[in-house]
Amino acid sequence: MAAGVLISVANASMAAIVLPDIQAEFGVTDDVLSWFVAAYLIPFATGTLVYGRLADMRGTKPLLIFGIIVFGIGSLLVAASPTYETSIAARVLQGAGGTAIPALSMATIVHTTSEAGRARAIAFIIVAVGVGFGIGPLLGGTLAEWIGWQGPFLVTGAAVAVLVPVLVYALPAVHGTPGQRFDYVGAILLAGAVTGGVIAVNRLPNDIVDAYGVAGAAAFAPLMGLFALRTRQATEPFIDPVLFRNFRFLTLCVVGLCIQGAHFGVVVMLPLLLERYHDMRIIDIGFHLLPGALVLAATGVAAAWLAPKLGPRPILVIGSWLFFNAAVVYVFAGAGWSPVSIAILYALVAGGYAMVNSVVITAATGQLPQERTGVGVGVFNIAFFMGGALAVAMIGAILRMREDAFEPWVQVFQGAPVEFSDAGIVVLVLATLAFLLTVALGPEQAHQRSPVRPEAAREMQALLGRQKPNKGGPA
Repeated sequence: MAAGVLISVANASMAAIVLPDIQAEFGVTDDVLSWFVAAYLIPFATGTLVYGRLADMRGTKPLLIFGIIVFGIGSLLVAASPTYETSIAARVLQGAGGTAIPALSMATIVHTTSEAGRARAIAFIIVAVGVGFGIGPLLGGTLAEWIGWQGPFLVTGAAVAVLVPVLVYALPAVHGTPGQRFDYVGAILLAGAVTGGVIAVNRLPNDIVDAYGVAGAAAFAPLMGLFALRTRQATEPFIDPVLFRNFRFLTLCVVGLCIQGAHFGVVVMLPLLLERYHDMRIIDIGFHLLPGALVLAATGVAAAWLAPKLGPRPILVIGSWLFFNAAVVYVFAGAGWSPVSIAILYALVAGGYAMVNSVVITAATGQLPQERTGVGVGVFNIAFFMGGALAVAMIGAILRMREDAFEPWVQVFQGAPVEFSDAGIVVLVLATLAFLLTVALGPEQAHQRSPVRPEAAREMQALLGRQKPNKGGPA
């Protein structure tokens, strides 16, 4: 499972590092280029909940193997795409398969480990995330130099082909609960609402009357309303409404959304900034982002090991505080710094992100009873990756809108890349919100599983009441 996570994370960071080459290859603008990232993240965000719900019904192993095969096929199709439009379609397929890897890996860990062993297993996954981010920029830059921008996607497809037989042999089977129903109507409504929202955010900042943007905005509210109505009325809704009444769980989901959006925004901006204003080759960009990726790996592992001892809240507060400070520096000055200084600043960003990322999902799912963990992981992941999709869409729109600007929105900033300082405001807003929420969350029960629901307790009492006593002693 760690190998699958490593491949998917490395692919994401390699895809970010070759964005300048993809832009040059197809001749697209910054706002259109953002769709190369958003096309992956939208199905990734919505698909993680679909896989989580199906895993509760049918088990994790076949779905994980299916997902990683689709991910590999999508990677190869991206590399073979003759036009930008076909590459976007292939990225959608890639995201639809790739979403199974983290979602079902986490679900498998939750169901096959003890409370103590879970922290060690998650730390092992965090190592894979860190290594993926660490080797991604350098490997992506090297492959782009040798093969072209298609190289990272070809290597990803080959790695998946090697991994699939190993998964078939070694992956533990987690059986689902038969008899459950899948709410197809709820899933379609939620996916439509999410897609409409992202399209609106991506298109409207550049043109308030853009037809696609207006259609997306017009579809978002009605579809979300219908989804809420469906959730209240369906016997087995797509998302259990119990989750929406758990304030601490929802707050931690928003923290995940903010921190992922802020980090993904930085990862997308920096390669474009270094290529455009410092005339750097892709492989050189990879070298400059490598220190931050190594910090991400080391900090994430350390935070995952410390979480059982300290609880997640101190780590969440410190990590989000570091990220907030780095975002402030970037917006007010860092966008105009030298490449070495930008690399150091990204290391601070990566450290803060790793601390939050390593514990926030376990803190969130720890607020739920065991029977809600699978769908809880799905809800968290949909928020987590929607943060990335929305941030990238807004940053792409701002870069496009402000590319010829001379005066930055933040008048304190002094430097040439005005549009990158302005786009960094998106990162700053998200980092600020993440920090404030972690501070406001409070320490009580931040790392404990919520008690069993009253209705579950009554069901258990009824079940015990129907059992006959054992001979020779009480039941």
